[in-house]
Amino acid sequence: MGKNIKEKSTSGIQIVRGFSGLTIIQLIIALIILMVLVLIATKIYTSYIRMAQVTVARGVLDDAGRSLFDYMLGNGRYPDSIDFTGCTDEQGQSVFPSSLCKQMREELYSIEGYSTSSTGFVLTARAKDSKHTLLTLRENKFTTEGK
Repeated sequence: MGKNIKEKSTSGIQIVRGFSGLTIIQLIIALIILMVLVLIATKIYTSYIRMAQVTVARGVLDDAGRSLFDYMLGNGRYPDSIDFTGCTDEQGQSVFPSSLCKQMREELYSIEGYSTSSTGFVLTARAKDSKHTLLTLRENKFTTEGK
């Protein structure tokens, strides 16, 4: 701590009174510790936000996969191509419900591609997280890159 301050009383007995404040060094150390704790908390918080954004994107793609399956059941095939601005196929028929189409525009960073094959479809999109995680949906099976 600091130095003790000695005072003389009128009776001649010395009274020792301790220094009651903090030194500048102690305050600086306390501030540094506080800053480190804030940085750690911020990193953890942003990590949770990022994971939540990827989870939301996966949910949107999962719903899109279900809608594509419903489309296939109704038409006997998957659409050859999809216009994602209006969520319609090459013939102008709706592929996704309007609410899902809106959610795809709001919750996904971008839709990278859509293709069909004899076995199914591949839908690729990027999440709205800081790393723009690439998500690929193949017949209801997810692949995630860039976690």
